[in-house]
Amino acid sequence: MIKGYFHCFSGVSGDMLVGAFLDSGVELTELQSELSKLKLTGYRIYSEKVLKNGLGGTKFKVEAAQDHPFRNLNDILNLIEQSGLSKSVKQKSVKTFELLGEIESGIHGCDIGKIHFHEIGAVDSIIDIVSVFICDQLSGIDQYYCSKIHIGTGFTNCDHGLIPLPSPATSALLRGLPTFSLGIPGELATPTGAALLKILVDEFDRYPAMIIKDTGYGAGSRDLKTPNLLRLIIGESSEDMAGNGFQTDQIVLVQANIDDMNPEYYHLVMDKLEQAGTVDVFLEQVIMKNSRPGVILNVLVEEQNLLPVGNVILRETSTFGLRFQKLNRFKLVRKIKEVKTDYGPIKVKLGLIGDDLIKIAPEYRDCRRISIEHNIPLDEVYQLAKSKFNQEHKI
Repeated sequence: MIKGYFHCFSGVSGDMLVGAFLDSGVELTELQSELSKLKLTGYRIYSEKVLKNGLGGTKFKVEAAQDHPFRNLNDILNLIEQSGLSKSVKQKSVKTFELLGEIESGIHGCDIGKIHFHEIGAVDSIIDIVSVFICDQLSGIDQYYCSKIHIGTGFTNCDHGLIPLPSPATSALLRGLPTFSLGIPGELATPTGAALLKILVDEFDRYPAMIIKDTGYGAGSRDLKTPNLLRLIIGESSEDMAGNGFQTDQIVLVQANIDDMNPEYYHLVMDKLEQAGTVDVFLEQVIMKNSRPGVILNVLVEEQNLLPVGNVILRETSTFGLRFQKLNRFKLVRKIKEVKTDYGPIKVKLGLIGDDLIKIAPEYRDCRRISIEHNIPLDEVYQLAKSKFNQEHKI
């Protein structure tokens, strides 16, 4: 299992998180390619190496037009949902903006649909948030941990005047999370940064046992008494290394026996289960009591998504109950790369045992899109993607 540890010794913001991913190995060109699927114009992104108190890091920057419109929550969610981004990036980005909207509406005492996000709805903030989850996808990290979060002191200006630090939104988002302060004046932890950690991180205030593979530093804008950097340490659990390079984890298998439902319903049920965050959904034909033909609905899901998945099954199918069990599994280490072809980019999933490349699997949705757009046989697109990958990596 690949683990990531966020060391927030100078706070956290969206651009610092992106910078840390880039500094630890995520390619800016791959991030740019994925962001092009967002259908957002009037900006450009770039990165640069900087020094903060003698320590090097990467500063991620977004340059946006000054006359861009401010957006409410629905505007932003529609922009994300209608994009060509992956399902995982869409879901996590939407959850982040919904969390920010919920916090802001509670603070200002108004309906969530009427919240105008101002700074958070600006192009650069939208790019920061979506970029974090694209980098998460490209990095191949399975599990995130985080240190105590350094928060600043004093006051800062906003549209409503001077407000105390940490800001009311940041304070609400950090509720239940470990924090500390060295009395440094200014905003160190931003609402966007706090919300992103809430969505990404599996466990706070614990450093995981792992063999370190990469370290990256994402830079903030200001110069502080401490190096204004966020550190991302990436490693592989020692258990995985001892297990001949395989990853091990747990998954939940949810099952329901069904023999009295219109088979036309299964298509929608499976779509809704996918939206609820499943790993896989499949059906098995069985003969049930009284010799009735039936179906076992099987759903593989991560434990944190068990309740939403169970809710879909009980609401959308005819079953009165379901069963579930935790399963141990081991699998190839997975990484996502992108190859450039004359017809457009294609993501390729790699399967590794240790450092040995075992499998290359082009992404079906990318290949299907190119096959349809250019009237090329699907298998030909698959072979082209594999060939391009082999050429680029001299395999």
